[in-house]
Amino acid sequence: MNCVLKGISLGVIVALSAGSVWAQDEEGDGEGEGENLEQQVDREVCEQIKRSNEKVWYLDFKQGKLSRLQIKDETRTVEQYWYLPYTITNRDEVPHSFFINVVAHSDRNRHRHPIDAEQDDYFVIPPSSAFNENETSTSSKETDRRRLRSYTHRYHDLHIDDVFESVKLALRPWTRGKKLYNQKDLNSPPEGETNEQPKIEDKTTGDTAQIALPTIQPGETWHCVAVFKNFDDQMDGLSIFVSGLTNSSLLSHRDYVAPPDTHDRILTEAVLVLTYKRPGSEFDAATQRIEFVGRRWIDQQRQIRADLEQPNPETDELNPVNRRNKLR
Repeated sequence: MNCVLKGISLGVIVALSAGSVWAQDEEGDGEGEGENLEQQVDREVCEQIKRSNEKVWYLDFKQGKLSRLQIKDETRTVEQYWYLPYTITNRDEVPHSFFINVVAHSDRNRHRHPIDAEQDDYFVIPPSSAFNENETSTSSKETDRRRLRSYTHRYHDLHIDDVFESVKLALRPWTRGKKLYNQKDLNSPPEGETNEQPKIEDKTTGDTAQIALPTIQPGETWHCVAVFKNFDDQMDGLSIFVSGLTNSSLLSHRDYVAPPDTHDRILTEAVLVLTYKRPGSEFDAATQRIEFVGRRWIDQQRQIRADLEQPNPETDELNPVNRRNKLR
């Protein structure tokens, strides 16, 4: 299954296949003459999901060419970085607040990762997503994850001022004077806004946190870039996971009906994956290139803490009756 999206916490699962059409617009570092076939399929899939659940939204994502950047530090040491320019577009008639997270995983030691019933030589499964929570015991799950970590490298989108300035200079013909958003812009509260913790005692807000997130207006297109520290020279495959492009997510049925005492939840969310391969020799890194293989939507699980413990009406001091009794 190449593409699975799920409706928001309604228990309705919609599964659609995006097929095996792979393409990339390599021209213009991210801005070409319209959509390729694969991106059209992505949009058709997302539109079908939206029709099945009117609360679901998604942002159009278009990636550019993954490129290398070499920077000398104060000691004249050359450091390697890779950057991925991309655009996100809000095609809806209402604004959307979002949180984009970009993480890459590469294989190590020529290890292969089977996906579904077929063998995909370049798709790299993150250690935290490789095993079903219900299939193995706790001890064996952790053992398997440690083993899988030895086969993978992880790279998170990062922000370093000097590196970003160099990337921005390289992408200036593409941005054409538009603002270039980086990891710091997309993961931090907008200027003048702050996150607010849940106020359980406040009956007007209840236990809802107020999260300050970037907001993209209807019809807007943002030019963005993800930056990674140098990839492993021995890798054959690389997968870049982009989460936060849609609010489509699903709590496990067990957690939805009877939340555990620890308030931890298993959340399944739709994640866009860009897959690459690296041909050539690991001993000649200067001539190595990274080639785009394709993109697909997958379901990825992660553990979250969805809410805080509620006050106990019999013992909690916030209860007016208990407060009066304490004063006596």
